[in-house]
Order: sequence, then structure tokens, then C-alpha cells
Amino acid sequence: MDLAIGFEPEHVAAAVSTGGVTVGRAFLLAELADVLELDVLPWPANSEELHARIAHADSRRFARGRLPRSIADPVGGSERRFQQTYEEIDRMVAIVAMGLFSARTAPTD
Repeated sequence: MDLAIGFEPEHVAAAVSTGGVTVGRAFLLAELADVLELDVLPWPANSEELHARIAHADSRRFARGRLPRSIADPVGGSERRFQQTYEEIDRMVAIVAMGLFSARTAPTD
């Protein structure tokens, strides 16, 4: 598997322990978005370059001195909290898409 992304540490741990994903290719969504938001790399022309981007993201995980953060589960919260969580996830997915694939995601309403 090339990459596993989870919302909470338990998701990432399960991808590694149960799914067989290597630790260097398992990220929290917020963690990967934080790393890729800072590093502007050229678009990968092939899968080897994509693997290099993932390896680079792995090497930069703690470069900013911040611990990875989870996405708060909005269950039991207000409708506003659900909307905020949706917007946070949408923003991070767009960062990951641009950072790994230089892809543009369709705007959401």
C-alpha cells in the first residue's frame, strides 16, 4: 500500500498493525496536510516521485516541533460543529491533493 490516512491515531495504528502499512506511509490527515502545506514540491511525473513526496512528508513530520493532531469527532455536537468539521476536512483534503498530485479539487458548496 502506498499511503494510509486516518482522522485519529487509532486509525493510523490499525492501518499499521492490521493493514500492514509501513509507519512511514501512515499519517493523520491533519499531520499530512500540515507538512504538505509548508512544502511546495513540483508535480510528480511518475509513481517514484509520489513515493518520494510521501517519504519527504514522513521525514518532515516533526520539523515544526508540533505533535500530530486528530480531527475532532463532531458526534453529539451542534450542527455548526458538524459544518466546521466538514470544512476542516475539506480544506485538508485539498491541501493533500495539491501537495501530492498537484491536483485541483472541485469546489464544494
